[in-house]
Amino acid sequence: MTHEIYPCLWFDNEAKSATTFYCECFHPSKIMDENSIALNFSIWDFKFLALNGGPYFKINPSISFFVHHDSDEALTTLWKKLSEGGTVMMALDKYPWSEKYGWCQDKYGVNWQLMLQPGGKEKITPSLMFTQANAGKANEAIEFYTRIFKDSEIEDISRYEKGEHDVEGYIKYS
Repeated sequence: MTHEIYPCLWFDNEAKSATTFYCECFHPSKIMDENSIALNFSIWDFKFLALNGGPYFKINPSISFFVHHDSDEALTTLWKKLSEGGTVMMALDKYPWSEKYGWCQDKYGVNWQLMLQPGGKEKITPSLMFTQANAGKANEAIEFYTRIFKDSEIEDISRYEKGEHDVEGYIKYS
């Protein structure tokens, strides 16, 4: 039996309005199921659960979603929608790793990292950041998750090198 794992976004009783907003931003997207507590929705066939969990937890930048898009125009339009009323973490601009990249927290608190990937497939990838007390623990987490989830694998790990802006050997991304 195969089980899907997909992210749960915790909202303070704004799950419906947040989900509607995401369905307006991304195409194709759809709400698949809903009740007063939770909504299941998808963006480009990537599934999410939006939960009306109350004020107990806040979404923070340590968890974000990488959005790879092949169209400059569509990426810019998406950026405008997601960043409006939110917080820009890194402006949509050219960076050494991408011709066009931006990181914002939308008006509901969800963090999005948008990246132009010409010729690539539109996709969403969850991103976990290990900072402050958890700095340097990404490798430990990767090993733990690949051990407990059957049939998982490590495809690629990029580490910081001497002279880069973090501790040599820490994981940049995987």
